[in-house]
Amino acid sequence: QTNTSPKNDLGVTHWKYGEADGEYSSHWFCRMYYITGENVGSVPWLTDRRRYKVKLGGTYKAQFTFENNGYYDKSGVDVAWYISTNSNITTNDNRIKTGAMTLNRNKAYTTEHTVTIPSSGYEVGDELYLGVIVDYTGHLTEFSEFNNATYLPILIVD
Repeated sequence: QTNTSPKNDLGVTHWKYGEADGEYSSHWFCRMYYITGENVGSVPWLTDRRRYKVKLGGTYKAQFTFENNGYYDKSGVDVAWYISTNSNITTNDNRIKTGAMTLNRNKAYTTEHTVTIPSSGYEVGDELYLGVIVDYTGHLTEFSEFNNATYLPILIVD
């Protein structure tokens, strides 16, 4: 990064800090929860991941880790949640929720946000992705835009 480079760099990931392990730390995948706080059931997906079982019209808490690696604290950062048919989350996907966050620099925030799966447009058995994009409006010029979106895999069940 040079003095003429943008001073902003927001990001979001589906990883969270796990625990310290000597000089190193371990990280775990973010999860989905029922509104009551229990873990949402899941099925195996890939080698070490799970696909969360959700119902059409169901409301859940989705956990993601947001970061501000830029030079300045940012408030009013636009965030949006999406349903996608693939893991490449973009603003062209089905936006299901928007919000705003304050992200202080050099801090990671693993947090849960309530999302409702649309009650129509999908079918039982659909393998989808619940995605999130930080600065989805593109309001900020950033050093890197490649870390602005992530997802949790979901499966529509009865």
